[in-house]
Amino acid sequence: MPELDGLRAAGMTVVLLNHFWPKSLSPFLWQLGRTAWIAMDSFFVLSGFLIAGILLDARRSPDYFRTFFVRRALRILPLYYVVLIGLLGASALWRGGAPYRDLVENWGSPAPFFVYLGNFSAAFAGAWPRIAALGPLWSLQIEEQFYLLLPFAIL
Repeated sequence: MPELDGLRAAGMTVVLLNHFWPKSLSPFLWQLGRTAWIAMDSFFVLSGFLIAGILLDARRSPDYFRTFFVRRALRILPLYYVVLIGLLGASALWRGGAPYRDLVENWGSPAPFFVYLGNFSAAFAGAWPRIAALGPLWSLQIEEQFYLLLPFAIL
């Protein structure tokens, strides 16, 4: 549905404004970026709607689960792991590995990020790790958790 893809693109633009637009360049655009939570919630709702439609159309297929999980894995996992390994590798090399040591000492192991559970660890710790670049990965972790449960609910 191209119209819904357009809405998702608009939401993504607002989220990017929130993260990268300096207030000094345009207070109006900076203020617009502060509504990113609405865009993020809408993105999740639209994604859920679109994925549910795909699953409803395919639920009688003999390869229902395999097709869905393989497509999701090929779409998300490679880039996620490249980014995660790159971030952790950079933190282990930057300033003699101080950011990585700080992560392990003050937050715990980065292992939950490898199994899409960093958001749970952050909730239990009461904070995200101080490697700020790991923070945005929460949305992919929630998305993957959703993808693990929705096919069973639809079937």
